[in-house]
Amino acid sequence: MNFRNSNRLKFRDETRIDVTNLVDVAFMLIIFYTLSASFAPSLKSDSGFDVDLPKASAREIPKEKRSINVAVDKNGIFSISGKRYSPDELLEYFKSESKKSSDIMLVIQADRVAQHGRVVELMDMAREAGIMRIGIATQEK
Repeated sequence: MNFRNSNRLKFRDETRIDVTNLVDVAFMLIIFYTLSASFAPSLKSDSGFDVDLPKASAREIPKEKRSINVAVDKNGIFSISGKRYSPDELLEYFKSESKKSSDIMLVIQADRVAQHGRVVELMDMAREAGIMRIGIATQEK
């Protein structure tokens, strides 16, 4: 009895291309690009803090001569030009700025996951300080 198949011997003689190394390299490139994309710099607000603004289709707020850009990050921290402010410090800052100019505008750059209460608190502080013009910054849809 002959258990050897003649077709089986033909397959052993054929040359094969081993793609294992190619798959390994491709997998490493995917990992590299995925990780490097997560470390890419995100858009920072005018205040210097990383704020993920909500999207809206409304028109852009015109730039004012005198405006204060306040960022509210996802943790509810207030900042102006990269400097953090407590609510009391921010109220004093608003009062001093409103004394300098009565026609000043507050631009709020709140992260889309920031607590609504912190934004309302910020608006209330501005009104208390005499700042009546308030705008909310968004990203274009």
